[in-house]
Amino acid sequence: MRVYADNAATTKLSPAAKEAMLPYFDEIYGNPSTLYTLGQEAAEHLLACRTEIAQLIGAADPRGDRVHLRRQRG
Repeated sequence: MRVYADNAATTKLSPAAKEAMLPYFDEIYGNPSTLYTLGQEAAEHLLACRTEIAQLIGAADPRGDRVHLRRQRG
């Protein structure tokens, strides 16, 4: 049995999370801050994800463009 005790540095993805992210690793990997087609497609997906998160947590901005995903320091 393998034991990994450094989950603060990195954590193995759950199968469900890996499956959900595969399109963004293989097909929709453009920079969402750019104007080219692949980047704009990524931006649309990013906004949809932020909107879903905003709705799930009851954020005031239903568009989701005010939901910022950050890591906690400290």
